[in-house]
Amino acid sequence: MVESDIHSYEETTEGIRVHVGSGSYHFKYPNPLGLTLTFTENSRLIDILDHQESADILKKHAPWITRPPGIFEMKAQRLSELVDVPEAELTRELIHVILEELNQKEKEPA
Repeated sequence: MVESDIHSYEETTEGIRVHVGSGSYHFKYPNPLGLTLTFTENSRLIDILDHQESADILKKHAPWITRPPGIFEMKAQRLSELVDVPEAELTRELIHVILEELNQKEKEPA
């Protein structure tokens, strides 16, 4: 399996869920260290929107890509790919601001 075969990947406190061409798979694993999800330029828009706090951060910086019609066309794309989509209105600088805030949120203790 290669990265392009993975349609979406979601990590929660209960485990991970991977959607690939052949179906959806859910794995539970212990997380005694309290490791958290980290977003990168390779994170897909839909994966960010799967987490309410992360979706709120994205909506704050780029609300136009979190609602129709943009969301329908862009949800499966990586943040880095959205720079090349004029309708997304994202620059590399804005993506870095969003990622910094997303990942800072993930580091804050619950």
